Amino acid sequence: MAPRMVPRIAEGQPLNAGKITEFGGLDRKDVDKAMTKLKKEV
Repeated sequence: MAPRMVPRIAEGQPLNAGKITEFGGLDRKDVDKAMTKLKKEV
């Protein structure tokens, strides 16, 4: 699957899981898992 470009409106703005799934066409569960993992790493 080729990555989609995030609309320029989102540039510089924090994205929540809902927006990431909308822009990227990804599964919400996968996005939630990735965000949880990133939060633990920070």
